[in-house]
Amino acid sequence: MSFIIHLRTILLLFPFIISSQSIVWEKNFGGILYDQGYSIQQTSDNGYIIAGRKGAVTESVENTPSISVNGDVFIIKINENGDFEWEITYAHENPNEYSYAKCIKEDLINGGFIIGGSHILKINNSIPPEIEWQNYDINSEDIIITPDGNYISVGGSSLICQNPNNGFQISKISNQGNLITSECFGDNSTGIEKAYSIDYIDSNNYIVVGNVFSEECNFITPENCGQIPEPSPSSNFGYHGGGDIWVVKIKDNGTSLTHVPMESGTLGKCYGGANFDQAYDVQCVNGQYAILCGYTESNGDEFYNDFITSEGGGDFWILKIDLSDGDLIWQKSIGKEYKDHAYAFDIDNEENIYVTGLSFSDYSGQHETLFNEQNSGDLVVFKLNSSGDIINSPYCFGGSSIDFGLDIKVLENNMCIISGQTDSQVELLPSFIDLEINGDVSQNNGSEDIWILKIDLTQNFSSINNTSNLKKQLVKRIGILGQENNESEFYIEIYNDGSCEKKYLLK
Repeated sequence: MSFIIHLRTILLLFPFIISSQSIVWEKNFGGILYDQGYSIQQTSDNGYIIAGRKGAVTESVENTPSISVNGDVFIIKINENGDFEWEITYAHENPNEYSYAKCIKEDLINGGFIIGGSHILKINNSIPPEIEWQNYDINSEDIIITPDGNYISVGGSSLICQNPNNGFQISKISNQGNLITSECFGDNSTGIEKAYSIDYIDSNNYIVVGNVFSEECNFITPENCGQIPEPSPSSNFGYHGGGDIWVVKIKDNGTSLTHVPMESGTLGKCYGGANFDQAYDVQCVNGQYAILCGYTESNGDEFYNDFITSEGGGDFWILKIDLSDGDLIWQKSIGKEYKDHAYAFDIDNEENIYVTGLSFSDYSGQHETLFNEQNSGDLVVFKLNSSGDIINSPYCFGGSSIDFGLDIKVLENNMCIISGQTDSQVELLPSFIDLEINGDVSQNNGSEDIWILKIDLTQNFSSINNTSNLKKQLVKRIGILGQENNESEFYIEIYNDGSCEKKYLLK
């Protein structure tokens, strides 16, 4: 009797699942373990190259791109339609160390691609590519190619930093893979800092964005702040407490890296409130301003004569700052009652901003978990103009488990390509729930898969593959024990548009 009651509960809570009409195409890559696609770049043949990790034995902490555990560097090449061309994995020289790729950039000066992650490696243009060199001393969240054909990497702590938590590390590497110079910034004590993204400004100047968290840096003991801008009630540039976004200007002098003071001789500026605020991505426009994206958990905190607001669990946070002095031009927090985190963005020729990340909030397209009436956590996309006004409200893509976007690139005709991860399993569902798709996810190879989507952003997520004119028809009815076309008291109906409905038969 209890078995029947349990199955009845499952069927009653089964979510309504329907494929989004704005996906041009979507593809999965990976194996039975945990795989993620952190970075994507369009190639000269209009295809795409993806960098991430493959075969991790445990998932990332809190399903965010902050930490990866075990696995190998994973590089995949697909054509413009998302069809697989080739893949290759690279293991760490120490089999006990975790390995992954966080970013991949085409090297137009030296040829091939430069990859940052658990370590830095350079590959050539062979098919499949061959490794030219690897540097295991640098942990890299992002990497950029300098005008002189060398590289600047930003990331977390490594053997170079004296304090293992002092991970706001900026390093210059030669095009042969040798370390030229490296700097570690932070409070030099118990604080936790990490750099996540770098972009070119002009004349060998760069902007670096990351996170700082230092409990010892406060009004009472400012001497413990080290290089972190000290808290100050009369200024906006100081550390606000909790976790802050930290933005630093760096000048490349060839053989050394020096910071460029933004205000009163301070090393960069902090942005945030009393709670946790984080930035993952930065891009500069015309050497005049920069856009940052991440999330904020601060609420009601005054900031640059404005107020940061967070509905709950963290809101998407997009900021526009003046590169000359770091002053805030505008800030936009977007979110609802649950977790909303932005991980990456891109800017088009009209300076519109396309953002992707993770949302648990009830936005359009949001899916419920398989056996519970709560949001599953979906890959999210939204679009702002250069003034921070919303053009396309947040829209969710995914299935019955956690899915999120980690990188986004704007393509022609208002299209964008997104790389990320899906944990919404299709083939691993119970056998009596025979779904052709799980929400927007067409397949799953086991655990987390790399998920690549090409999205049509025109006309507020209208579809070039619109199926709204199709007559909705019943495909099959599944009863309580899995029999098709069964007149059980509880059952699921599956339709030709991919949707499912839970039914209760009154007798």
